[in-house]
Amino acid sequence: MNTFRIVDIPNGNFNKVEVKESKGKGLGVFATKKIKQGEIICWYDGIFVSIKQMEAQNVIPTLIVGKNGYTQFLSSNNECIAGFTKVFRNGGVGQLINDYSTTTDPNEELINIITKKYNCDMEIKYDDKGNFKYLYFIAERNIREGEEILHHYGVHYWESIGSEETFTYMKKINPNYNLKNDRTLDYVNRAFIVSNTTFV
Repeated sequence: MNTFRIVDIPNGNFNKVEVKESKGKGLGVFATKKIKQGEIICWYDGIFVSIKQMEAQNVIPTLIVGKNGYTQFLSSNNECIAGFTKVFRNGGVGQLINDYSTTTDPNEELINIITKKYNCDMEIKYDDKGNFKYLYFIAERNIREGEEILHHYGVHYWESIGSEETFTYMKKINPNYNLKNDRTLDYVNRAFIVSNTTFV
């Protein structure tokens, strides 16, 4: 059975970043104040998904979100977050953090990792029973005011990313699917529809 739920809002003050246009990348996350190395920057908001159907693991989160590229897989192979693209709850903007690079060259990637071209990394928190709670972004080094927050997606992400007509696909198999993509309730409704859809 697949599991779908809204990610809990973590406690904390996430007031050192803002969302604005990033040249050539769409929206991005930028520091509004100095951020010290090791400090929590923000967190990843969206619909938590635990997917038992292997063939649906990549498509389900995209169907919930309505866009490619807003899925964060967790430590478990069958768990991920379908990240909100227009809803930003109390610092939940981690899903909008851009990659420092779009390289598919593993050698270039290795050099960039060694030289810390990106300035943040992820930290996943679980409760005492091993259930997912939060995904934070932590500063890898001191970050200047005005600097864009950048992460390391990895070469496999850029090798696999592509255009997918998810809305058209979903309408074919479930006519109740509606993509508004502007309120939390829209994501929840799509998650409910997707969770009750049979994938073949």
